[in-house]
Amino acid sequence: MNTLPGITLKLLHPAELEARTLSDWADLEARASMPNAFLSPYFVLPALRHLDAQENVFGAFIERHSAGNSTLIGVALFRHKKPSRHFPLPHLTAYASVHSYLTGFLLDADYVEETSLMLARFLKSNSYRWHGAHFENCPHELMLRQETLTAFSSFGLRWRPTANWQRPVLRPGQDNISALPQISRHSLKDYQRHMRHLQSLESVMNFYKR
Repeated sequence: MNTLPGITLKLLHPAELEARTLSDWADLEARASMPNAFLSPYFVLPALRHLDAQENVFGAFIERHSAGNSTLIGVALFRHKKPSRHFPLPHLTAYASVHSYLTGFLLDADYVEETSLMLARFLKSNSYRWHGAHFENCPHELMLRQETLTAFSSFGLRWRPTANWQRPVLRPGQDNISALPQISRHSLKDYQRHMRHLQSLESVMNFYKR
């Protein structure tokens, strides 16, 4: 158990997750500083159940305690990895299924500094077991924000980016074609076709809700 004042971190195997923890995890997803559907319990748990072996996967769950109440403020999912040609020592990787396009961790937007410090302290205190952590396809906005960098550097840890690239983003509310200034005519037709298909599915769902 790694602790900071009023903050605790506990490690849980997927089979140990209780209904309350899952509910708190889902609530955290909506408050995260960097939303990530691929770290949602509604994505991760089915992936673990049907696509991946669970034995070497665990989660770091960070809670804030105040006035007898506990609030989940951080979740990071890891996988144990054996030495390889590219990393010849035992290490961790961020959990990702074959259908995950982003990794990272979920941090409560109001407690980014605290959760970053707890994660850094956890990784540092276990450095004799894991000689590094690899995050593939991790958002630049999460890993290289100042609070994260400061927290990890305070424990002598340092990120080493190996590659970076831009990814397309369509923000909620930007359903206007002007939000896609460089899209080709062929892609635009595909986009419009998919939108019509989604709208038809929405009407079907509304019909069944009645």
